[in-house]
Formats: sequence, C-alpha cells, structure tokens
Amino acid sequence: MVCSLQLKFINYTAMTYITAVIVDEERLARINLRRLLERIPEIEIAGEADSCESALELINRHNPQLIFLDIQLRGETGFDLLEFIDKAINIIFVTAYDDNAIRAYNVNPFDYLSKPVNPERLRNVIERVKTRENKPKSESGMITKTPANELEIPCQRLAQY
Repeated sequence: MVCSLQLKFINYTAMTYITAVIVDEERLARINLRRLLERIPEIEIAGEADSCESALELINRHNPQLIFLDIQLRGETGFDLLEFIDKAINIIFVTAYDDNAIRAYNVNPFDYLSKPVNPERLRNVIERVKTRENKPKSESGMITKTPANELEIPCQRLAQY
C-alpha cells in the first residue's frame, strides 16, 4: 500500500545546487575552471584552495558534494588530501599530467579531466553528478519532487502535519 500525499504545483521548478570546491596550486588554472563552472547554474562554488591544508579547511567548513582536485600541489599531491577526507564526496581529478591517471582511478574518483578542460566534457560530467545527486530520497523520509512537479510526502512525515 502506497501512503503518500501528492501536491501539484503549476510552473514550479526547483533547482538543486551542487556545492563544489576547486583545489589547484595554480591560480590561473583555478580562475579558468571557475569561469567554466560559473556557466553551469547548478554549481555553487564554495571556495578555492591551493594546498591540502587550505582545502581541508574549506571542505570542513562547506561540506561540498564535489571537489575538483589537481594531483600536483606544492610539495603535496591530491592523493595526500584524500587520505584526510572522511566524507563521501565526488572527486573529479583535473590535471595536465596523464601519468597519474592509473593511480587516480585506483582511488575511485567520479571522473578525470585533462587540462585544458574541455567545456563540453565538463558539462557532461556535471550532468552525471546531477543525476547521482538527484536520486529520490523518499526511502529516508525526505520530501522529494517527482518528474510531474508533484511533491511526495512519506507517511511518517504526514503525521507531523
């Protein structure tokens, strides 16, 4: 038995934002990636970092869903940063060096982009992230939006109203 209340909204569109952090030692590379990401309205850039230490501060402060991570950092690597992250975050490696690709895939990133970043490839990756992030969460008791612009409210939530 399905126990949910459906409410219809006319012209209702909800945008889900994906919070992202950019980690790259090169300022120009961060600027270029930021410019590309600013063209994608669903991406909210929480900040930029040029080291593992500053990246960890940003990650702990903003709890992003996505990290664009360069592999080569000053005296460190993106792999060093990953050792300190204990949250489930989508990692997209962004690097100019293909020789780290095998090692990068061994840590199971969401994707791997080569510099200079191709805007179309970046859009495709973001679409895949959005698909992953927008999966219905009704099983967890959260209110979710259906494709027909209806809200489904699980039974346990109805008791609150």
